[in-house]
Amino acid sequence: MVTRRDRIEAVAIAVFSRAPLPGTTKTRLIPALGAAAAARLQRRLTLRTLAVAQQAAIGSVRVWAAPDERQRFFRALHRRCGVDLRPQPAGDLGERMAAAFADASGPLLLIGCDCPVLQP
Repeated sequence: MVTRRDRIEAVAIAVFSRAPLPGTTKTRLIPALGAAAAARLQRRLTLRTLAVAQQAAIGSVRVWAAPDERQRFFRALHRRCGVDLRPQPAGDLGERMAAAFADASGPLLLIGCDCPVLQP
């Protein structure tokens, strides 16, 4: 018998994130916060989003990293949290999202890191 919990566990979560590099992330906030603070905000939002995704416990969590998964921040996430990493491919946001869905072997929930009130 397939239970509700079995169905929920089949849903993978793809987290889209940018590396928290000063001057390259949260660029619209740089005039107000400065490049370093904007990068720190990106880091905190990514960590928060990842924690919520893992707390939801509905399936595997994969981080789609920009510019790529080789950034020190993402490698540390992989070691510390055990998340799978993938590079975001070239293209606009829709194309990058389509790539994540194409990579999934089943249902996928795709989220970004710009929602500080996200809850499991």
